[in-house]
Amino acid sequence: PGIDLFGRLESLRIERGRTPRQVRDGVEILLTLDAGTASRRRPALIADPGRSAFLRTLTRGLAAAKGCRTDVLWAGDRPLAAALVALRPGAAWLWQLAADPGAGGDASAELLALEIARGVGRLRLDLLDM
Repeated sequence: PGIDLFGRLESLRIERGRTPRQVRDGVEILLTLDAGTASRRRPALIADPGRSAFLRTLTRGLAAAKGCRTDVLWAGDRPLAAALVALRPGAAWLWQLAADPGAGGDASAELLALEIARGVGRLRLDLLDM
């Protein structure tokens, strides 16, 4: 069943994963959500074992060096959207964003992106399209 995203704002929460374990869990959610929105023009990251293994390895190493985090928007125990944010002192990059099309879809992704931008504060936030 779909979720009335804006009628349930009080039940939404964002979890920010910063440790290697939290980032690992966030990346798995991101990969799962990304698979739900893949198309012939843009295949799912998880469909390519080399790309998904690279992403998993890269993000765990970056997390250990505090170079990335994952943000997941939740409604109860259901992930609505997930993002991978690359970090360095003074800057942040929204690298990948995926949302559950049956649970708010674009609205969930936009809300998460806005919250990421708001949370970045005085850092520069760039959007990467890869």
